[in-house]
Amino acid sequence: GVIEVNVHPSASWRELSGADDVARSRQRYATGLAAIEAELPDRAARLPAAALVDELRWTNFLLAYQGEDDRELQARFAGIVAGAIAAADPALRAPVPHRYRGSRRLRVGFVSAFFREGTVGRYFERWITDLPREAFEVCVYHLQPGDDEVAVRLAARADRFRRCPRFRPSQVAAAVREDAPDVLVYPELGMDATTFALAAL
Repeated sequence: GVIEVNVHPSASWRELSGADDVARSRQRYATGLAAIEAELPDRAARLPAAALVDELRWTNFLLAYQGEDDRELQARFAGIVAGAIAAADPALRAPVPHRYRGSRRLRVGFVSAFFREGTVGRYFERWITDLPREAFEVCVYHLQPGDDEVAVRLAARADRFRRCPRFRPSQVAAAVREDAPDVLVYPELGMDATTFALAAL
């Protein structure tokens, strides 16, 4: 069947979705953050640092769809994660040593689970393929299995194309640290939980 929905042009998202439902959902989220703040330090203390990073593979991407100011909630979550990682192993959040400072090319890394046909792949492909190679060395970290036409083009153009299919965050982080990029670019954050954990490092 067909469902017809008539919406007045001036109707706001709040009216369509139910402002009370959004408010309740955000309050539940804030309550959940408080629980994580209370429970995470003890849980983190019992885990090896790499296991902790892998357990932080989580995303709150859908907050953005509520149309509210998420900055305070996002900063609070980031603080919780940063504190847990720093307590587990401060070296995980330490700057990556740049072994290539003497090189004439700046080493740039790109990390995503969406280097394929789709919005991220189409939008960011030329960021990777069109960087002038006399000035930039490009490393791509492809987090999903399989290569479609976009991934094949990126692999052909990148100086390093690391396939990390469904790797845990700690495994990807090790590969990134090994390459020691001067700049690390996340074309998107939040749609994939692995990149969300990696960015916390």
